[in-house]
Amino acid sequence: MRRTLLWLLSSLMTSLLLLGCPENDELDDDTADDDTTIDEDCDDADGDGWRDGVDCPADEQLDCNDEDAKLNWDDDDGDGATTCGGDCDDDDPAAFPDNPEVCDGLDNDCDEDIDEDFDLDGDGYFDEDGDGCGDIYGDLDCDDNDPDTNPAALEECDGADNDCDGDIDEDYDADGDGWTTCGGDCLDDDATVNPDATEVCDALDN
Repeated sequence: MRRTLLWLLSSLMTSLLLLGCPENDELDDDTADDDTTIDEDCDDADGDGWRDGVDCPADEQLDCNDEDAKLNWDDDDGDGATTCGGDCDDDDPAAFPDNPEVCDGLDNDCDEDIDEDFDLDGDGYFDEDGDGCGDIYGDLDCDDNDPDTNPAALEECDGADNDCDGDIDEDYDADGDGWTTCGGDCLDDDATVNPDATEVCDALDN
């Protein structure tokens, strides 16, 4: 009888001890053995040195895009702008938001347009006012206020250099007398007939 009581008492104590200890999967996942807090959601997924997550400290500068390593708060070129702040080329100190655009074939002001300030008429050719466009683009626009005037335009008989080759209405002076059909030459295959010619008795309107 005494052995039975001792066995029952031992079994009861064992049961009480087991009830007082939580299972391993009930332990707080946010606490390590040394009582150090483990961040559940504060990591550097793209490996650029900047973390992001809801569990990051409130005073930490968070990555603006933790899925793209090119977007971060570093200023590698020292121009005062970061890719998170709109720098479109953090390897080039001449490219950052609000930087004045220059004619160099680059997007200096990071607005996704290149040399837009130097093609005022939008014809795809840049002006020739000595701003450096010629070093980049070669053939230049001789009248950047007229979209119909550029090196690719067809010459018209209108008193203007439409194709920017330095000649005016050259396709409309077939006889080379200096007068075009739109300028008053009534017979453009005869150099002796033009508004400056001397009238002679030859059955022609010299």
